[in-house]
Amino acid sequence: MKPPLAFASLALLLSLTAQANDFQTRPGASPMAISPGTYRCYALNADGEAVRQGEILIQPGHRYQYGRRTGNYRFITPGVVQFGGVLLGSSASYAVQANGMPYLILTGAQFPGQGLTCTK
Repeated sequence: MKPPLAFASLALLLSLTAQANDFQTRPGASPMAISPGTYRCYALNADGEAVRQGEILIQPGHRYQYGRRTGNYRFITPGVVQFGGVLLGSSASYAVQANGMPYLILTGAQFPGQGLTCTK
């Protein structure tokens, strides 16, 4: 028996992944600042099921916590984030959907395949 998904539907995860390179931010959203808070991260397994992969805590001052480690991030272009610290070498696409829900799509050597989709 498969456990139920504890976040939004798989369709939402696929939708967010498809939008990684097509930022459509809501009016007033700044693509040069990430909304602070906890983002829950998921990846798709071989069966197309979303599997939780942890959390990233975005803090004020361009800081983050991933696991028990912290680091800094910076925007290299609007909507594209580069990480230092424990996620050194990783980057993320950041956007806010029209419904106000911010999300990150983490990519890099630590996140093979499609990367991780992280929603607040």
